[in-house]
Amino acid sequence: MVGLISRKLNIFKKINKIMKNFTLMKIYKNCINQGSSETTREAFCFDLFFQFEPDHIKTRDVRFLEWFIGFSEGDCTFHTWWDRGKKRAGFTIDQKDPKILFWIRQNLGFGKVAPCKTGWRFQVWDKQGLFRLFCLFSGNLVLDKRYLDFQKWCAFLVFPTGFSLQIDASSSWQAKTNYISGEYLIGLENAWLSGFWQADGGFYAWGSFVSKTPHIILRAYITQRSEEKALQKIAILIHGSETSFCQITNGPTNTLYNRLEFASQPCLEKFFVYFTRFPLAGIKHIVFLRWKRVWEARERAKIGDLVITEKSITKLKRLIAAVKKTK
Repeated sequence: MVGLISRKLNIFKKINKIMKNFTLMKIYKNCINQGSSETTREAFCFDLFFQFEPDHIKTRDVRFLEWFIGFSEGDCTFHTWWDRGKKRAGFTIDQKDPKILFWIRQNLGFGKVAPCKTGWRFQVWDKQGLFRLFCLFSGNLVLDKRYLDFQKWCAFLVFPTGFSLQIDASSSWQAKTNYISGEYLIGLENAWLSGFWQADGGFYAWGSFVSKTPHIILRAYITQRSEEKALQKIAILIHGSETSFCQITNGPTNTLYNRLEFASQPCLEKFFVYFTRFPLAGIKHIVFLRWKRVWEARERAKIGDLVITEKSITKLKRLIAAVKKTK
C-alpha cells in the first residue's frame, strides 16, 4: 500500500514538472515572439525571469533590469568551453569600480564579485544563476554581436528537463527571425540606453578663459566597434535624424571604433532629461553631474548671469578637468 502511494506521488510530481515546463515554454515563446514580422517589440519582457528570480528579492525593479541588459550588452562576456568532454558556460563583467558590481549583485540577488587582473569582476558560474540570466536576456537583447554570442552561449547551458529540446528544435530559430526588430527596444522611455551609456558612453568638456566670457565646449559620445544600426537608432532618438559618426582607434592595436558624438544644445538637453529620469550609476553618474554643472555655468555665462572671478574660473577649471579625467 505504501509502495503504491509512493508511485502515485512520483507520477504526480512528474506531471507537475511537465506542466510547469510547458508553461515556462509558453512564457519563453511569448517573450521572444514580441517582435514578429507583423509587430515590433516596443517593451522588454521579464515574465520568464520573474518565474525564477531569487526568493529574497521582494521588489521587482524593471528599470534596473533594463539598465542591466544595456550595461551587459556593452561590457559582458559570455564564456563557453569544453571540460573533459562536457560543456561549460559562465558570465562575467569586469570593472575598475567594485561598488557598481556589488550594486548589481544586490539588485539581481545572485552572482559573486571578486578581484581580477583588470580590477573587479561580477561572475556567474552556477547552473541556476546562468539559467536565470538566460531567462533575463531571452528576447531582450538589442545588439547583433551580443545576440550571436548569446545564441552560442545557450548551446552550452544546462536547462530544466524538457526545456532544451524545445529551444534546440525551433525557439532559437524563431528568436533569430524576430531579432530583426531588436533595435526598437532602444528608446528614451526605458533604461537600456542608460546602461549601455554606462558601459560604452562618456562625456567631454573643454574650456578657455582668456576672454571675459568663458568659451566652453561640451560633448556626449558613445563608442562601438561596429553596431552601425544601433548607433543610427541612437542618433535618430537624440539628434532627430541619422548622422555620420567618426572612426577612432584604441591605440596599441589600431582597431577601428565608431564614435557617435552630440554637441548641440537640443541634444544635450535631451541627455539631461533622460539621465535624470534613468540615472547612470557609480563614478559615471558623478561625472555626469559634474558635466551638467559645467553646462549650467556655460548657460549662465551666455546670459551674463555668471559672476566671473578668479575663484569661479578655478572652480570651473577643476570641474572640466574632473570630467576629462574620467573616460
